[in-house]
Amino acid sequence: MVEELIEHFLFINNECPLPGLGKLCMETKSSFVKVGQQKLSAPLQQIKFIPGETNSADFTSFIARNKKISIDAASAMLNEFCQQIIDIKSKQKITINQTGFFSKEGNVSIDFKQFNIEEVLNPAVNLNPVLHPVKEGKLLVGDSEMPIEYMKEYIAASKLQKSYQWWIAAASMGIISFAMIVVYFTSFKSGKLMGNSASVDVKADVVTYKKMN
Repeated sequence: MVEELIEHFLFINNECPLPGLGKLCMETKSSFVKVGQQKLSAPLQQIKFIPGETNSADFTSFIARNKKISIDAASAMLNEFCQQIIDIKSKQKITINQTGFFSKEGNVSIDFKQFNIEEVLNPAVNLNPVLHPVKEGKLLVGDSEMPIEYMKEYIAASKLQKSYQWWIAAASMGIISFAMIVVYFTSFKSGKLMGNSASVDVKADVVTYKKMN
């Protein structure tokens, strides 16, 4: 039956074209909070009918494959079903399997109404607040467990100690450098910045020759 194929095609593609009528479309309705009931509704799939011209080539091919008939036969079958909906009388219904039905009220245009989904299939979630007791977390360190707060304090102390060690090393290097500079400058007797600290004695040349008159 065409009604079953309309439902299958709609669920697979989220829309189904109906020649001469329009198309059925699926839309997701987001969950919302039911005020005063402390419940969160489940998201729902809503099916809407949108009148207008549509391209039914894909749906016709879908019918032909499933019914194992030609494209022309599938097109004729679909057009015949859509014509039944167009010619529907007031208060008459044409059902689309388990999805919903087409109807007309008086001289009003054709409308589609979706069947209500049982709440058991889309249960709401209770929003009752739950208070959990505060528990002290623990970390496994080696073979023993340590409280998380203790480990935080230990890590903070380790970082502080490393910071102190860095400043102590820097200060020690500065003092040693200053001492070396002082020793260097105070070790020169001549007051010059370069050269040996001890003075060099200069001896007179010894005469080893005799002058001739």
